Amino acid sequence: MDIQDSRTYSSKEKPWLRYYPEDALQCEVPKVKIYTYLYECNKNHMDDVALLYYGRKITFRSLFEEVDVVAKGLVAIGVKRGDIVTLTVPTLPETVYLFFALNKLGAVANSIDPRTNEERLRTYIKNTNSKIVFTIDKYSQVLSRAINGTDIKQGVIVSAKNSLPCNKKMLYSLVEIAKGFKDKDAVTTKDKRFIMWNQFVKKGSGIDCVEEAPFEENTPAGIVYTSGTTGIPKGALLSNENLVAQAINMKHAVFIKNHGMGLHFLNIMPPWLAYGLTCGLSSILCMGLQMDMIPKFDYKKFDKILLEHRPEVILGVPTFFEELIKRGVDVEKNIFTGKDLSFLKIIIVGGSPLNVGTEEKINQFFKEHNANIKITKGYGMTEMCAVATYSGKEEYNHYGSVGIPLVMNNVAVVNPDTGEYCTYNEVGEFYLTGPTRMLGYYNNPSETAKIFVEKDGITWVKTGDMGYISENGELFHKSRIKQIMIFEGHNVFGSVIEDVLSQHPSVAQVAVAGVIYPDSQNCEIPTAFIVLKETTKTKKEIIAELKELSLQKLPQRDVAQDYKIVDSIPLTPVGKVDYERLRKPE
Repeated sequence: MDIQDSRTYSSKEKPWLRYYPEDALQCEVPKVKIYTYLYECNKNHMDDVALLYYGRKITFRSLFEEVDVVAKGLVAIGVKRGDIVTLTVPTLPETVYLFFALNKLGAVANSIDPRTNEERLRTYIKNTNSKIVFTIDKYSQVLSRAINGTDIKQGVIVSAKNSLPCNKKMLYSLVEIAKGFKDKDAVTTKDKRFIMWNQFVKKGSGIDCVEEAPFEENTPAGIVYTSGTTGIPKGALLSNENLVAQAINMKHAVFIKNHGMGLHFLNIMPPWLAYGLTCGLSSILCMGLQMDMIPKFDYKKFDKILLEHRPEVILGVPTFFEELIKRGVDVEKNIFTGKDLSFLKIIIVGGSPLNVGTEEKINQFFKEHNANIKITKGYGMTEMCAVATYSGKEEYNHYGSVGIPLVMNNVAVVNPDTGEYCTYNEVGEFYLTGPTRMLGYYNNPSETAKIFVEKDGITWVKTGDMGYISENGELFHKSRIKQIMIFEGHNVFGSVIEDVLSQHPSVAQVAVAGVIYPDSQNCEIPTAFIVLKETTKTKKEIIAELKELSLQKLPQRDVAQDYKIVDSIPLTPVGKVDYERLRKPE
């Protein structure tokens, strides 16, 4: 320890704290539920708009009134304190009401992507002993089959039309009827275990009022599932303290007037992700932003959505913005010609790595359209309530950086071979901790033990991500440990290659993965998969230029060994690059 104590390292010195004002450094996590904290944050501006839904404005006052209505319905169908209720619903006003009503009752929201296959849906529901499930009408047929063999006694079907303005409800119904004849699974189930949302609400109409359950320390408020990019998804248990701490962290990370209160936020991240639930839903509402809800976001229509909704704040994954600028330079598809994007004030990118070349192109794209901002980046993981670091100020928003730790968080860099702390600018594995650290994986102590690490009396989350911290406390992410390729006995970082190749003017998207071919003797071949912009050059010419660019910027042993021009890069359901599919030779 004497040797370690004589070295300088980030988790001990916390150089990033210099950027936070005194009130942020003094903040503490109040012992309240997230429902209570939401009320305390907004009680003095209850007539401000909380939710925007296709032209309908829902104030904070109306939101809390609807939460009470839903809480009565939940009590009427048997929900009690400590129960786990499964939600397979997208970003709807009803989703917000459900989450906070469950929290008011002291119940737990088990959030699952409704697109999950039947077998895995059944597993998630059985593992949590859920007896009640809420689902969107489009996937009710799938849920009806998935709950066979589970303890589910009651299902409730929500429709995206429930909260629409009256003039749009009729149009929605006509469109859905037309679709229903084409898509059997889109038809609402006739399973008698399910009732419609309006029936559910009516069941609670005879209940006078519902008392708020008392706060209990370290009890779960929600379960969200990991993305599965490192194996089978696991259910992360998030407590009230986690959610409240994240809201406070985000508030102090936004360095604009009133921390962004009243700004128009476009919510395009689904609530079954930690990114969507903790950042895009609970934290945003606690901060007092107006949340514009998009139930089904199609990133290929991001350009039209952006111009139609004109948000001031956006939060998304890199793929969304890559597609945006890709369409922005496509002569036939570009709808940005002559358009002014100066309404944008904050753009937050996270969820997966953003390479330097793409970051430069995105900033240039917005600058050309009169948006006088640079994108900001975040880094984190489900186990830390999604975002753990953020680059909210120019001083720590350098290219390739993912910012500094949120004010109540701590980050260490650890040598994965020796377990010793790394000093500044030395690459190692990121360890994260703070009040947003999850309680653990639900009903999975063995996996929890693998990711929680005790070091110097602190419980850290072992991230599996490699990078370094500069002297000012700024994090630079290099690669996931599993995405480091071993080529001829040398570690090759795919993200470093992506940074270089993305700078080529003809490259729209790039991903680098280690491919093991049948004849490669188990050696991972660093392979670049590239989507091109429109160009007059041949593929052969561009590959030659990419090879030359790589050798100019990188040591010879660190370049891609193979280049493949592809029409598109495979993505996971939430828009991250699917590296597992890229690794397969086919």
